[in-house]
Amino acid sequence: AASSAMFILRLEGAARRHEAAELNAISMMTATTLCLLWVLLFERAEDMHLGPQQLLAASYLGLVTTALTSFLQTIGQKSINAESAAIIYAMDPVYAAIFSFLLLGETMGAQGIAGGALLFAAAILNISLEDKKDDKSEQASQ
Repeated sequence: AASSAMFILRLEGAARRHEAAELNAISMMTATTLCLLWVLLFERAEDMHLGPQQLLAASYLGLVTTALTSFLQTIGQKSINAESAAIIYAMDPVYAAIFSFLLLGETMGAQGIAGGALLFAAAILNISLEDKKDDKSEQASQ
């Protein structure tokens, strides 16, 4: 959680100074290099089963769920602050629950619903506080 929060804070400034594609390319090259080094140093070749299905899955995970989402996150953080971005990212389990219900028919218990409601309430409170802050800023500038 601390690493994720630091990444969101650092990305806010970097996204405003650099092009999203370039920033994302450097980030993905760094992650790929570090992962490759990890595999070479700590994994035994005979333990790796890299058939076509595994390569397809790894490609999907690398390109869609990592590179594409990081690129979209970089674009988004050009226009919103890190605090708002963190609230949006914290809502990820709520989005997952909604999609799993709609696509797979999964349901949640009372604890899951309560957790989702708390996250949703935090997001609404954050939006409300930002609107008040923006109103005060506009009044002060007039």
